[in-house]
Amino acid sequence: MVVGRMGQLVAAQAAAQALNDLGLNQSRPVDPFEAINALGLQLQFEPLGDLLGAIIPGANPGVLINSARPASVQRFTAAHEIGHWYLDQDALAIDTQENIEGMPAQQRERNAQVFASHFLMPLELFYTAAAGHGVTKGGAVAPLKVYEMARDMHVSYRAAVFQLVNCNFINTHARDDLLQVQPAQLKTALTHGRRPANTRGDVWAVDDLQGSVELEVFVGDEIVVALPENPSTGYRWLEASNLSRPQAVRGRAPAKFGSDGRSIGWRQNPSNVTPLRAADEVEPVLARVADSLDAAPAGSPILVGAPTVRRFGFSATRPGESDLELDHVRPFSEAAPVESILLKAHVRALPEVEERQRKLLSFARDEAIGESTSS
Repeated sequence: MVVGRMGQLVAAQAAAQALNDLGLNQSRPVDPFEAINALGLQLQFEPLGDLLGAIIPGANPGVLINSARPASVQRFTAAHEIGHWYLDQDALAIDTQENIEGMPAQQRERNAQVFASHFLMPLELFYTAAAGHGVTKGGAVAPLKVYEMARDMHVSYRAAVFQLVNCNFINTHARDDLLQVQPAQLKTALTHGRRPANTRGDVWAVDDLQGSVELEVFVGDEIVVALPENPSTGYRWLEASNLSRPQAVRGRAPAKFGSDGRSIGWRQNPSNVTPLRAADEVEPVLARVADSLDAAPAGSPILVGAPTVRRFGFSATRPGESDLELDHVRPFSEAAPVESILLKAHVRALPEVEERQRKLLSFARDEAIGESTSS
């Protein structure tokens, strides 16, 4: 086993070789689970307690991944195990969180970490992500920008921090400062102070919509859309599917009466009303979890009708495609929207579910081939 700086260089070169061997597109996020399948290794997801993953050598080698960890950690664990496969030549590896995400004492584990970083974040992808968020070598790097880079590359915040060091963007002091920040804080910043619907998923903030935008996200992720709105105009942003149109006014509900026979009026508390879903209604791919207007900063006067920002939050609830239209309209008006935007989301399943789907498709193909050859 090669040690020290030379060992890390060998690991980086092995990652580049693996990417080339597998013919992977290095300008897009890399799927390590597809790579494991392409290498002929058996892939299995299990709740492994304190272990994050393992590679089992032998006649029928395979990789174990802890299904109880966030998807970004599962992906880095998978890449780490591929690193062991390339670097350690058919040796057993049982990996803890320290081995995967920490600073392990064993050179073998540090080499596998470097391999995983360069395998999941090849230079073409990494430099593109850095440029897209204004991160430059030697410059000050804000934690939020690192999180957005990590999210775009489908890796964890911690993994992105270490790759910044590997690529000489930051030194170890900056690394330690960045690691003091918790990803949950950064996700809350992107939701504008609101706790995300799923703290384990990623948050995608969209505030420069022009006509339409396309995103690839995962189940459990949240998309936050910020749109300028001026209440004094009477216009507001609404989901096209929820637009209300003028209707005949219904008669008022009958008044309630107390025990003494006197009317006590009719009061309805919206918080006590539970909307019912039709029995055959399908859960949406994107479910709205937030719809709010920016509050005035503390200490500043509240100006009625002043321009503000409406923020929608949409949680990715299941795999699929979603074309979500938002219209700038006057509620209860027949007039056409003055502005419309389209959010196109491709929602992917979590790694364990995608792996089951791959196996089912492979089985179906094998069955089809078997039937065609026997006929």
